Amino acid sequence: MPEFEVEDSAQILLGNDYGWRLTKNEQGASVAFKGHFASRALGGEANFLLELLSLSRAEVARRLASLDGNFAFVVSDGVRTIAAVDRIRSIPLLFARNRSGRWLVSDHAAPVRAGLELGVNDVDAVSANEIALSGYVLSDRTLYRKVSALLPGQFAVFEGRDVPSTERYALYRPWLIKRGVSAEAWRANLLDGTAHVLEKLVARAAGRRILLPLSAGLDSRLIASGLKHLGCRDVVCFSYGRPGNHEAEAARRIAGKLGYPWHMLPTTTAEFRAARASADYQRYLALADNLVATPVEQDVYPVMQLRHMDWAPQDSIIVNGQSGDFISGNHIPARLTGCLDGMSRELREALIFDCMVAKHFDLWDDLKTPTTLAAIKQAVWSEFRAADAPLDDPDLSFALYEFFEFQNRQCKYVLGNQRGYEVFGWDWHLPLWDVEYLDFWQSVPMSLKFGQKLYRDSLVEANWGGVWTSLLPAPRWVTPAWLRPIRGAVRIACAPFGANSWHKFEKRVFAHVMDPLRKYAAVSWFTVALTNRSHRNVVSWLTAQYLGRHSLDWAGRPL
Repeated sequence: MPEFEVEDSAQILLGNDYGWRLTKNEQGASVAFKGHFASRALGGEANFLLELLSLSRAEVARRLASLDGNFAFVVSDGVRTIAAVDRIRSIPLLFARNRSGRWLVSDHAAPVRAGLELGVNDVDAVSANEIALSGYVLSDRTLYRKVSALLPGQFAVFEGRDVPSTERYALYRPWLIKRGVSAEAWRANLLDGTAHVLEKLVARAAGRRILLPLSAGLDSRLIASGLKHLGCRDVVCFSYGRPGNHEAEAARRIAGKLGYPWHMLPTTTAEFRAARASADYQRYLALADNLVATPVEQDVYPVMQLRHMDWAPQDSIIVNGQSGDFISGNHIPARLTGCLDGMSRELREALIFDCMVAKHFDLWDDLKTPTTLAAIKQAVWSEFRAADAPLDDPDLSFALYEFFEFQNRQCKYVLGNQRGYEVFGWDWHLPLWDVEYLDFWQSVPMSLKFGQKLYRDSLVEANWGGVWTSLLPAPRWVTPAWLRPIRGAVRIACAPFGANSWHKFEKRVFAHVMDPLRKYAAVSWFTVALTNRSHRNVVSWLTAQYLGRHSLDWAGRPL
């Protein structure tokens, strides 16, 4: 692990061979940079960042708000240190006061835990409970009381041993809706904007191969078809999981229609478990732990497999479809799309929070106690007030929900998927989280967002690559095939007891077996089937394992 210390200001500890570039100028000022600035030539970051040290906080915020790209950095001259993340927190940073009283800045848990000698007695019980319920911590808190995390679009200034000042230079505000725009203009603007963010991807790839994890969904299909529309040739698609699963079959057909090579990376339970026990995988789990969310494991084993494929040179750039599904409106609850004008503010807030609980605080049913949920609601509304969100406008209730998910689940948990690429030496790009895309989608009215209406209508109308008509929607089926009649018979037997009874039984007995990506292989079938408490999905179990690595049980309590 490279370590460089800045006297009287901060100690900076960053993951080794993990994408960080460390430089010093002739005056001894230091720059640690990871990621890319879309508008600056490679290597030009250092001078830009060093200039920030002499600027006021307001000017620092203005300059950071002008940046385009995915990045994190720490810059220091020994007296002043500035640390920042991009507006989606695609690369995380933590900070804490170490035992000597100096400030420590890091990108993952291990050096922070070691530097502060943190143990189970230092765990923030509220944060642990939030992770147990959702897989992530709210606000700028972390799993430990003494450690803080930068939020999306935030920077911190450290001067001596004083408490650092933090400021948000950018905020995703889906209540900034543009009025009076025709549906035709919205579709044209979306297609033009999508083409532009993909052109930026092609420019950044600069001739390198683009590796695209392709599924049956809309988002990776959008990227693949958009690249075809732009005439990009060196694109290779791949899928993974159980052979014959519906996601992989749809991807094969989409890639074939586009004329792009497609490869299957099959996953067996035994191979996955062997890989997960390896030193490489455990190194990933350590570097991906940034104390705010369960490490994402979806792409880790496939990325490990990629290293051995002759069609995947190491200088390739991996591009996934995150998080087009969210940003285009597919996560807006139907209950927040009706007319809420006649509802009291108290009832409306209760409705918004009920929607959040159903989607985000549901990993274990047993943990949803009134006391716990009341504390979480208080933390959520504190976030709204800090963002100056429109709490009094019933028509923008959906925007509150989207803001919460963006700042927490998306930026803290979902985007943790990128760590898997970095740990194994791959570059990555997120076109559907591009600055232009964020600005566009925060202005779209709910009527065009809900159910991805604008997104779907525009893409079907344009039909890039010919994969938006005959190949949409993609068919779904249960794998393995032998399970279908058994599952069907049990479903009929459960019918008299209600749909809820069936869904609980299916998760407990069948979900592990029919998981197309074999993510459930991280835990045994017997553990899932014989545990009485009701879980949401495999993330429930991965989160319990994550808490266990911090000496906590599945509910976030000390072991």
